[in-house]
Amino acid sequence: MNDRINAESIFRNREEALELQWIAGHAGGGRNASGMSTNQMEQSLIGHLNLIHPNRIQILGVSEHKHLLSINPGERKSLIKQLFFYKPAVVIFCDGISIPDDFIEAANDSATPLWASSRNSFEIISDMQYRLIDALAKRITIHGVLMDIFGIGVLITGESGIGKSELALELITRGHSLVADDAPEFTRVTPDTLCGTCPHSLRNLLEVRGLGLLDIRGMYGDSAVLNKKHLKLIVDLQPTDSEAFSNMDRMEGTRKKIEYLDVMIPQVVIPVATGRNLAVLVEASVKDHLLRIEGQNTGKEFSAKLEKQLLSKARAR
Repeated sequence: MNDRINAESIFRNREEALELQWIAGHAGGGRNASGMSTNQMEQSLIGHLNLIHPNRIQILGVSEHKHLLSINPGERKSLIKQLFFYKPAVVIFCDGISIPDDFIEAANDSATPLWASSRNSFEIISDMQYRLIDALAKRITIHGVLMDIFGIGVLITGESGIGKSELALELITRGHSLVADDAPEFTRVTPDTLCGTCPHSLRNLLEVRGLGLLDIRGMYGDSAVLNKKHLKLIVDLQPTDSEAFSNMDRMEGTRKKIEYLDVMIPQVVIPVATGRNLAVLVEASVKDHLLRIEGQNTGKEFSAKLEKQLLSKARAR
């Protein structure tokens, strides 16, 4: 888990946007916003006050405040004790609610950051949940060129100098879009989805040998670049003498699945040789992949048809 995602960094980044005030518990600025408590109970990152399955960021809004006012002093003391016992990363009073003195005292005693905001509790939860999930997601950088081809994210990989950037440039001239050249960063946004983005310093740029850095947005317009794309297919460029083609299935080609961050991504390997139109081959591989998603496998269908014909001829003899 990312140790930099603590109370202090969250407050610094969202103080103005969420109208946050740090009321008490300043000594707890290093509290981590990870999803585990000290007793190893699994928690959600943020949510309305929950003492059964404590959130790392506990939110108290109008409803919770009404409940605090309705219970007797003994129950209130027990609730506060239990709330701070699990050492939440932050406790936030929303909706402009005035924070009671006993909460301030408990926050200071336990070094738990206690914040106040005039914003609605649902706004606070929606904003922070999105940003925390993104910040804490697993990430990996993969060498290659990430593009949008026919609406899906395609990562073009291969050894240095094999022609990835030149191929990307030709695909761009054919109407497809660049996401990231050389070092796209991928984040696992769902259990089975990787989202690729470009480092800010490399955005809109493509390096082509002999030409240097090219400003793709400036040359081809806004539609030629995208900020992010879900990765759905990897196209790996390999020399024709590569071992990858030693036992190639002529009906199916060279296909397998590659695992990144526990997500399996389909890969097709394309042989590179003089005179081959790689842009056309990549487009064809993407269209074939789309057909496979819909359940159409041309190689298997042809084999089944051929086998049926042979069986029919054998019976006729």
